[in-house]
Amino acid sequence: MVLSVLCFVVLRIAIVSKIPKGHTLIELVLVMGIVSILFAVVVLNVNPLENKQNARDQKRMSDLQLLDRVVNEYLVDKKTLPTSLSTDLSEYTVKIPVDPIDDAIYYYQYAQNVVTYELSAVLENSPDISKNDGGNDDDAYELGNDLTLISP
Repeated sequence: MVLSVLCFVVLRIAIVSKIPKGHTLIELVLVMGIVSILFAVVVLNVNPLENKQNARDQKRMSDLQLLDRVVNEYLVDKKTLPTSLSTDLSEYTVKIPVDPIDDAIYYYQYAQNVVTYELSAVLENSPDISKNDGGNDDDAYELGNDLTLISP
């Protein structure tokens, strides 16, 4: 009962004092402009495309490290290198990783001769890592014991 009386009094005061019921067009435009500017600043600083590229590059480097471990374990057990990544390596890993994009540009390469091998993958957004990995291809991340087997 007290609550209903209180609501009635507040409503009556609002009607009598003529509280404005909305905002002007200028106020709405200003708020929309400020929100748009804040949104643009956040999107430019976060840069979702670059974040996705970096995440895919991290996956590529992790996958190549896994493949490097698999090749080395195969070499220790069999006393020879696998001829390709399609060789049965199920004893060493559940699944052979595939590049996150896996197209004509982004894929994993493996080359070997009798005693040396190289694993390679082109990175999207990490040129410093590719250039400083010790290999002969500045555009690809390379692992192995002979980083000159795959030509750039």
